[in-house]
Amino acid sequence: MLIPLSGICLLWHPGRPVDGKIPFDYLRPFSRWLLLIISMAAIIFNLFGFLNLARTCSIAGAVGLLQAFSLHAFRDMLSHDLLNSYENSKEDRFINRFDKQKILAALRRIIGLFAGILVIIIWANTLHITSEIRRLGDRLLNNTHTIGGVNYTYGDVVLAFAVIWTANWIQKNLKDLLDQPDAKKNQRRTALLPLVRVVIFIVGFLIGIRILGLGVDKLTVIVGALSVGIGLGLQNIINNFVSGVILVFERPFKVGDYVELADKKGQVMQVGIRSSTLLTDQGAQVIIPNGDLLSGRLVNWTFEESDIRLNLQLTIVTARSIEEWKKWLEDTITSFKEIDRSLPMKILTKDITADAYVVSIQVGLQNVQQIEWFRSKFLEQVKAEAVFHDSKVTSA
Repeated sequence: MLIPLSGICLLWHPGRPVDGKIPFDYLRPFSRWLLLIISMAAIIFNLFGFLNLARTCSIAGAVGLLQAFSLHAFRDMLSHDLLNSYENSKEDRFINRFDKQKILAALRRIIGLFAGILVIIIWANTLHITSEIRRLGDRLLNNTHTIGGVNYTYGDVVLAFAVIWTANWIQKNLKDLLDQPDAKKNQRRTALLPLVRVVIFIVGFLIGIRILGLGVDKLTVIVGALSVGIGLGLQNIINNFVSGVILVFERPFKVGDYVELADKKGQVMQVGIRSSTLLTDQGAQVIIPNGDLLSGRLVNWTFEESDIRLNLQLTIVTARSIEEWKKWLEDTITSFKEIDRSLPMKILTKDITADAYVVSIQVGLQNVQQIEWFRSKFLEQVKAEAVFHDSKVTSA
């Protein structure tokens, strides 16, 4: 009786998050209520004289409580070490290529999966049902089933889905695995990236199909039967896919180029196998199907260059000399470490009105991913300078 009662007392007043910080004795509601039910069952069995069941439930509750606290502490320790690695690593380290929050979320999911498996194994040993679970798992995963002459097992299905999921994860995160802070290296490496991603997924899919026992000849028959309907329903998708493959090999533009298509123009942020992304001068990201890029009249303003340039336009209403403004703009832009100093900076008066100057600015950057950040910080400083000198500035 003493062990389950002590467990209930500990579970009734667990630690709770305070100011976003989770204490070591915090338990999620599902775990807390499950352990409470096991402890209460031990007390009930003990009161009605089922001592063996009471002892088994008491041991299971005590072991589960210890596991819950220890696994929670283990997860927090790994998460803390991962955060320290992010904070203390240099910008060019491999770990900085990944999003910190996504990595932490993935780490918690993996630890949760293995923790669940560990809890099941230990509780099965405690309740003396290990052999029954093993036989049940063997029957469930290894019994042969037949559909249309194809023999398979549920274990094969699980393994095939795992292979396809892994291939899909690799092709989605391939860009993060290959990217480097140096933009020029990224351009060379990612030239064939969209096609490589498709090849990885197709190879993973074919391996998964082979694990299920479905031969390539049978798969060809199925694909042939469905190809007409799929072709009619997915004409645009197939057109964009084929156009993406052509763009990969012909390379009329690359990441970092400044292009213009109809009424859209901007910096190429990404070249995908189905669509590409442009960052306009207004800061908007526009997704354009590859079919439009291939069939439309495309103007590439930096076709022979690998430079990344940002174009800005400022309309300045001021009593201050325009030359002083140009000097200040040049000094401010030069102070940013993100600019490419090997490229000439252009600050020119584009137009004038009765009370304003229209100034055109072109500056080179080291990485296309820095465009939005640079634009934001630069415009904030321009606004502060305009307020200080009692001027008015608008951007375009």
